Parts: sequence; structure tokens; C-alpha cells
Amino acid sequence: MRRQSLASDRIPKRHQMLRNKSIPPPIIVFMIQSPSFKQLQIDNALPSTEFLGDSVDKDKKTSIEVESIDQRELSRVTEQKAPGIHVIIISAKGCKPCDKLKAGIKGEFQDYADKARFAEFKAVDEETFNKTVALNVADYPTTIVFKNGKEIGRVSAFEGQKTYQEIKKFLDSAVENESPDASNAAYAQWQQLMQIVQH
Repeated sequence: MRRQSLASDRIPKRHQMLRNKSIPPPIIVFMIQSPSFKQLQIDNALPSTEFLGDSVDKDKKTSIEVESIDQRELSRVTEQKAPGIHVIIISAKGCKPCDKLKAGIKGEFQDYADKARFAEFKAVDEETFNKTVALNVADYPTTIVFKNGKEIGRVSAFEGQKTYQEIKKFLDSAVENESPDASNAAYAQWQQLMQIVQH
């Protein structure tokens, strides 16, 4: 009698051997990354923009920059062509007291940053020296405060805090009737004039 073939007879022997052996089921590992943990990493890596924004806005102040000006720019101030309040430091090449005065301007006059413009005119040759003589400058440094081209006052030489206090008196007198809007408008006009002169 013909033996009825079984399903197992049709399976290759190699596969049957594997089938008969006890093989543990495969281990399936699920790796789940928590979104909250990922977000935590991002939050820790990046600074808080809200915190930085608040601190920057609160601590932001207008800084003082002492600009270097040439003869044409100085003439615009003295000839009443530059509106607003200007503090002009007349200095000379190699003048150490001039450098000390200029270095202290940023710290001493921070409260005047949005009220006046600070600039330096330096005598470096005969032509620029003659320009300072025309302004009746007899000593270096000489600091002159102008308002709308008119001289309010001047302080000669540099004697530390005494000089700074004298300059502040003239500044206070100049800004007494100067509104913030007028000061800003004057500065904008000054900047436009300087751009025209420089170009």
C-alpha cells in the first residue's frame, strides 16, 4: 500500500531539524523616547528668550561715544549749522591730560547720553592748530559746550572731578529748556549733516 505522504515529508530535512529543536522565541525590544524628556533636553540647552529679553530691555542704556570731527564738522557747530547741544573737546596730539579727560567722559556723563553729543577736535598740524587759535583756545584740553551753535561755556585744562563738574554745570544750563523730542530731532539733523559732509 502506498504510504500517504505527510506534510512533514515535503519539508526539507534541514528545516525539520530546526523545527524539532527548542528555539526560544525572539526577544523584541521596544525603545520609546519620551517626548517630555526630549523637550527637557531642548529647554535645558537653549536659554530662556523671555528672561533674556526682559533683562536686556531693563538694563539697556544709551552709551556715549566721543566722535572725532574734522575742521568742516567743527565749523558747522560753531557757525550755528548744527542744531542741538554739543560738547566739543579741543585736544592736541600727544596731550596726556586730553586723553584722560576723554577716557572719563563715558562714565561721568552717562546721564547726558540722550541730551548732548560729544565730539573731539584734535590739533595735529599747523592748520588744525590755527583752527583752535581762532576759537581762542589757549590750553589743552579745552571743553566747549554749544547749544544750537552758540557757546554756553568752556572749561580749560583738566583737573579731574573739578573739570567734570564744571562741564556738567554748563550742560545742565543748556538742557534746562531742551525737551527730549527737540534733542532727538536735533541729533537726527546733525547725523544727516554729517553724512552729507562725509560723502
